[in-house]
Amino acid sequence: MSENIIAALKENVIQGRMTQDDEGVDETLTGPGVLELTQAALDNNIPADEIITNGITAGMEIVGEKFNEGILYPRYAGICRGGKCSYGPTETASRSLQY
Repeated sequence: MSENIIAALKENVIQGRMTQDDEGVDETLTGPGVLELTQAALDNNIPADEIITNGITAGMEIVGEKFNEGILYPRYAGICRGGKCSYGPTETASRSLQY
């Protein structure tokens, strides 16, 4: 189950879908967005560092690669849109980290 949530989180970062109401690059993608998936991951006791590293950051790395290759721009607002999708959820997950 946790692998599915993390994979969906990563894909939604790539798609630029902050919430379930947002359209991504693939307009047919439905279901929860990054915020909802981050909360679902926390609710399922997935460690915050796993959420951030394997979901949010991994998705942003792909956004960066595709942006650099010219694949996402201009159809997709590239780093800006993906970045907006990663900031809030990263902050939410970070609150759960044990220092």
